[in-house]
Amino acid sequence: DAKHEWCDNQLSLHDFMYKSYRYALDVITKGYLAVVESYGIRRAFNE
Repeated sequence: DAKHEWCDNQLSLHDFMYKSYRYALDVITKGYLAVVESYGIRRAFNE
């Protein structure tokens, strides 16, 4: 039973890590797009 519980914990840890990875990737992508957009706007404004 303890072994089964350990498997469940490993599974939930994997799920948590996957969700964290997806969230971090989403935040980084949005941040990158925002920077690129603001940089593009600033460049267009300077010209």
